[in-house]
Amino acid sequence: QAMLGRLGRNWRAAMLLVPIAAIALALAGYGWWWKFLADRMRENATALQGQQHALGRNLEWNSLEVSGFPYLVQGALSKVRLLAPDLGTVWDGERVTVDLKPLSLSRIAVSLEGQQHVFYVGEGRWLEADGQADKALFRASSRDDAQIVSAEIERLTGTGKIDASDFHFILDKAKFDFSLNAANEATPLPRADIA
Repeated sequence: QAMLGRLGRNWRAAMLLVPIAAIALALAGYGWWWKFLADRMRENATALQGQQHALGRNLEWNSLEVSGFPYLVQGALSKVRLLAPDLGTVWDGERVTVDLKPLSLSRIAVSLEGQQHVFYVGEGRWLEADGQADKALFRASSRDDAQIVSAEIERLTGTGKIDASDFHFILDKAKFDFSLNAANEATPLPRADIA
């Protein structure tokens, strides 16, 4: 009788500890997954820098910070500069953030924050512009049958020059969506939609 009582208490304790251990393992696994993605984001940024260098371009930044645990993996590059002589382009950005949700890897969001500067020379003409937006968000997602890119811009203001002509610009709000759908039985050719 005493033995059965002890077994019953041990069984109740085990039934309490098993779900707690399962939750602890799931949380530890998620923490490992988030760290793995954060490390991959750092590696991919360095690889992108190497790829641009191989093309004769210079991509640099002052700092790369990865944060956002537990909800997202956010890479923030500060003082970004791309010098691309082959494209006749120089771009300087105050801050660029890249957001990736750990449980939704087919979606990514890129935000341009702060002052952005672009200089372009091509075909005997040049363009220079400085701008800043309250929101400059670009999203991309991919599924087996479609790829979607969208842009949302709010309160974009700035100044620029085309050759010797000055201009000012204000864009209150804009949204752009582009989707490319794979061919299927109903549509034998890929379909592109722009909105």
